[in-house]
Amino acid sequence: MTKYHLIYMMFIISKNNYKNHKFKDQRIPGILDLLLKVFALKQLQEDPQGLYECGYFGAGSGKLLDESLKDVLLQLRP
Repeated sequence: MTKYHLIYMMFIISKNNYKNHKFKDQRIPGILDLLLKVFALKQLQEDPQGLYECGYFGAGSGKLLDESLKDVLLQLRP
């Protein structure tokens, strides 16, 4: 459980750090959002078993995760 808490905190701290920063190029926060989405989706793909066990994920969720990651990657680099 500690591992998941640390991953969650890395995600939240990273997001808060760049959301409060003033970038010269206004496209950078959008790109960082996409990168955080890639990070989150990869973390869900690596160990989704707990989400299946508690009922949050059901049949077909793995395919949805894969498609979501592909979509975000295409947005990041068309």
